Formats: sequence, structure tokens, C-alpha cells
Amino acid sequence: MGLMNRFLRREGPDPARAGGRPAVVDEKAFLWAAGVVHDYGVAMSSISAAGRGCIADVRRLPHPKERIKEALALMLGATDEADLRERLKSSYLLLADWQEGVGDTIVPMRLPEEAVDVSAAGAAKSAAWEAWEKWRPRVLQEERALKAELQERGLW
Repeated sequence: MGLMNRFLRREGPDPARAGGRPAVVDEKAFLWAAGVVHDYGVAMSSISAAGRGCIADVRRLPHPKERIKEALALMLGATDEADLRERLKSSYLLLADWQEGVGDTIVPMRLPEEAVDVSAAGAAKSAAWEAWEKWRPRVLQEERALKAELQERGLW
């Protein structure tokens, strides 16, 4: 409830901040955004169980990317807490890890162990390595675009 009170400005003005306060968010909008962000967090946890830094199909998201982006942006614009702002920005950028066409598998984004151990005889790259090479450029491109969106909105 404390977080909600801070977002809804029920705790009164912050004497340490003159002017420049975050936007006041109405309760209905906050509850909507909090629900969407919570659902997104659960989805992120489900793919991170497969390994840190994974790419999954956008169909696994609980809401469309645009809806999640709006919820994260609303919460980001409504808080001045540095730690929370960083987590919200990171969550926004992590939307790049959800791509169309990935399918049912979850692609690890870190270099697979077996790819490091390629013999001098020229063993073929593993399927995991090929998947990583395919998706990583798309993820990086979308991360840059997502950061630019936040910057354009004055939220970075």
C-alpha cells in the first residue's frame, strides 16, 4: 500500500523536491498499470528460469507489448524513486527479449558452453549458437529503439 500511496501522492509533497515532481496518477490508472506490470514480471520470471538472458516468443507475453510499454511508462513517469525508476527502465528495455517468430523454444542469449568448445577440426556450430546469432541482432536493435522511445518521452 505504501507504493500505491506514493504513486497516488497520498503521502503528501516531498519537501526535498521543489517543482519537478512526477505526474500524479489516478487510482484506476495505477491499478491497471500495476496489474499489467505484475503480469509481465511473472512472464519474465518464467523465461529467466531457463537461464539468464533469454529470448522468447512474443506470444508468451501476458499482454501486447504496446500495453506493457504504456503501463511501464505510466509508472515510470509517476515515480521519482531512483531504484524503482531503474527497474522500470530495465523492464522496458527487456521487452526486446520478446520477439515474433521465436516459437515454443526459449533461446539463451549468452554464448552457449558448447559453442566455446569448438574443435580445431572445424566442428559445426551448435543449433543453440545459430539461434543466438539469429536473434541477438534483432534484440539489440529493438533495445536501442525502446531506449529512444523513453528518451523521447522524457523518461530516461
